[in-house]
Amino acid sequence: MTMRLVTLGSTPRAGGTPTLAGTPFIQADVERHFVTTPESCTELWYMINPPTAGGSLSIPNTGTKKVFYEWSAWRSGDGMATAFESAAGGTGATANPYVPLTTVHDGDLLVAAIGNGGAGLAPGSGITTIAATGSDGITAATEYANQTSKGAWPAVGTPNWTAGAEDWGLVVAAFYEIGSPEVSVISLLDALWTLARGTNLFSGPVRQQSTSVPHQAVFVLPSGGPAPDAYSDGTVIEMRYSAIQVIVRSNPKDYAGGQVLARQVRDALHHVAVTGYVDIRAMQSEPIYIGPDEADRHLFSVNLEMWRET
Repeated sequence: MTMRLVTLGSTPRAGGTPTLAGTPFIQADVERHFVTTPESCTELWYMINPPTAGGSLSIPNTGTKKVFYEWSAWRSGDGMATAFESAAGGTGATANPYVPLTTVHDGDLLVAAIGNGGAGLAPGSGITTIAATGSDGITAATEYANQTSKGAWPAVGTPNWTAGAEDWGLVVAAFYEIGSPEVSVISLLDALWTLARGTNLFSGPVRQQSTSVPHQAVFVLPSGGPAPDAYSDGTVIEMRYSAIQVIVRSNPKDYAGGQVLARQVRDALHHVAVTGYVDIRAMQSEPIYIGPDEADRHLFSVNLEMWRET
């Protein structure tokens, strides 16, 4: 999911991070506006795994500025997931706004947002407009393209938009598809969604407690697993599995609560249905107790095998 925010005037929007059903968006690049008497300020935000249960969109705006927003949902292919690659931004007061971004994956999705101090914006060659709003003397617009081969986008000599000379701020972001084992983590997080109502889930190693990472949390770590073995009859179909370790951390001095949560994680994931996989198996009947950390939070491990045919 991506969201474009364009604020009218020379002062950027204030108030903090937008959210969807309480889940924060992530900013691509930074807010962009022309340095001299800008007429608008541009932001581009994204969310890789948005809530599926619905909820309200919140855009903080403590300065009560007029904000033109647009959001779009994007879908990856079956058995795949989406990952953020990179972003870039720029400003100017020239005709034909242009900010290039060099991608490193074939087949990237490129999304660009602009606030322009005029009218008459048209997308560059091979680029499609998602939405454009002209009001109060400015234009706020979003566009996208699917890039076949990695490299510079837009191509050299092709602007993001064609327009007359006006001040502008532009942000562009690239996204790419990923497969196993990375997609395994996203599928597991989806499977754990109901459990996540009272627990924070993170992809990757255990993180230190902070304002955004609570004491009680679940961390999902993927690895590639061993090489596949061919069936004994010599067929070319092979069985391969991804190894997944789920670390459960309790609140300080709450061994019992951590153990209950770890068992809930095991029960939620053992034989859970995940598209593209034959079976998901918990490798132990009971979560493994790792021990307490320096803050007396108790750590448990649930190890999984995610089997699929190749």
